[in-house]
Amino acid sequence: MIIDSPYTAAQLEDVRFAQQADVIYMVHPDHRPYKLSRYAHRHWTLATFTITDLPVDWTAGRGYPQAVAFYEQRLWYGGTETYPQTIWASVTGLYDNFTTTLSTATRSLEYEIGSSDTVDRIQWLLPHKRLLIGTEGSEWTAGAPNALEAIAADNLRFIRE
Repeated sequence: MIIDSPYTAAQLEDVRFAQQADVIYMVHPDHRPYKLSRYAHRHWTLATFTITDLPVDWTAGRGYPQAVAFYEQRLWYGGTETYPQTIWASVTGLYDNFTTTLSTATRSLEYEIGSSDTVDRIQWLLPHKRLLIGTEGSEWTAGAPNALEAIAADNLRFIRE
């Protein structure tokens, strides 16, 4: 089975992905996010997908996220060309939805890491006890103030490690 891909051979090294069951979300800084879905053993699709309230920063001229991960029932993206230190998280439980008009607890999130000495682009995201964020020059964690709380719009904290 052959699936058409938007990526050149040279770009494959920079493709990052996060998997949730039979769906893989893929990012590359030169392309809109793609979703690789498996419907059966020999039935796969690779396509862009509709993102509700797509962050306006994600365009061909401003770049697309280059990091992606699942963490606390949200899909997280990070690091575009124009917004290298910004991280976006979907609505809780709705990975393709970035609506900001919902309740504080479940709405999508958009934050810029507050590095004061350098501007280091987010390179990778890794779910762990907290969300680990790797930039060109440092590592950060993101999470709620304590382990008993879920991340929400009013309690997300970034810590430089």
